[in-house]
Amino acid sequence: MPVRYAILPEHHALLYVCAGHVTGRELLAAERQARGDPQREMGASIVIDLQMVRELDIELADWKALIALNRQLQASGYEPERTALIARGAHDFTLVGAFRLIADAVVPLRIHVSETLGEALGWHGISRAVEDVERARRELQLEARADARGAAAPRHDPAG
Repeated sequence: MPVRYAILPEHHALLYVCAGHVTGRELLAAERQARGDPQREMGASIVIDLQMVRELDIELADWKALIALNRQLQASGYEPERTALIARGAHDFTLVGAFRLIADAVVPLRIHVSETLGEALGWHGISRAVEDVERARRELQLEARADARGAAAPRHDPAG
């Protein structure tokens, strides 16, 4: 699973940790899964951690689906949620800039790119949550590493 999430209701926060090869479809699928989670509240402070991503594959159709999702939220009376991305490097800042060019004319974005978790939480105004969010982040990262090891381990065929 390249995209995992944790909901921290006490901080009104939603953390995604992405790892390995991640597609836009997988990001959107994780958002749909989180949206159906009973702990999920609209208006959450969202943090998307990209630091374990090896390859990020987002197509124009994915951008359009994300724009449509935000337009649907607006039509339901919700503002697009504040989203902070923890970047891997300058290319992620550029990627978000390109998305803004596509989306800003259609839906107002509330997105920030940062280099650290502390900066992302500070932008959200929830710096006090750093210990809890960091704990959840480490747990999601451990799950991702365990999955990666399992995928890389040679398979033993008992019949062979």
